[in-house]
Amino acid sequence: MLSYEVKESKDPAFLEGRRADVYVNGKKLGVFGEFHPEVISKFSLGYAVVGFELDLNDLISKNI
Repeated sequence: MLSYEVKESKDPAFLEGRRADVYVNGKKLGVFGEFHPEVISKFSLGYAVVGFELDLNDLISKNI
């Protein structure tokens, strides 16, 4: 059985208070949130952007 947790993230690519890490069975598998304005400006975007990164390798192979 899988259990998951969402915890506050410190990833600087995302805005503080609008970012979180995803843990499955105690192992960090990803991060999601609203990108920091400095990141957005590098792509010349004039609006807020959200995104995520999720490593599915361990989840698919059931190594967690």
